[in-house]
Amino acid sequence: MKLMKFFLIFMLFFTMAISEDKEEDDIAKMVYHCDFNDDARYKLMLSNIRFSIDYYNANLTEYDIRVVANSECIRYLFKNKAKKLLAPPVDLKKNIKAKALNYDIGFYVCGNTLDAFKINKKNIEPYATIVKSGVVEVTKLQQRENFGYIKVR
Repeated sequence: MKLMKFFLIFMLFFTMAISEDKEEDDIAKMVYHCDFNDDARYKLMLSNIRFSIDYYNANLTEYDIRVVANSECIRYLFKNKAKKLLAPPVDLKKNIKAKALNYDIGFYVCGNTLDAFKINKKNIEPYATIVKSGVVEVTKLQQRENFGYIKVR
């Protein structure tokens, strides 16, 4: 009888562990890596993100989409004009903010780039998260959290 109880408890925990793994696997994870200063390419990236969101919503699939910006691409996450790089056009800024707030897209800014360009962190939008290194963040998301990597070219 004790053996049977042990077996049932073991199976219960084993089943719970499998279902937790399955739930985690059911989440579509993508990380977009951008390091450029090109409005047309950035708009294309946002369109691709929107198409992905539409697909996942239509298929009732959870998603976790993040954008990691380093180098000149950080300008897209400026609150206003900063020292060496200009903020993007207003319509593009609205599109970025809508993705962040309405669709829960995570935007990350490389702290090393901010330091290199001597840009104050106060110039970054509040919905963006500053990480120490953009490249390390991308690597961490790929290796530890199983994100699919999308390099924006």
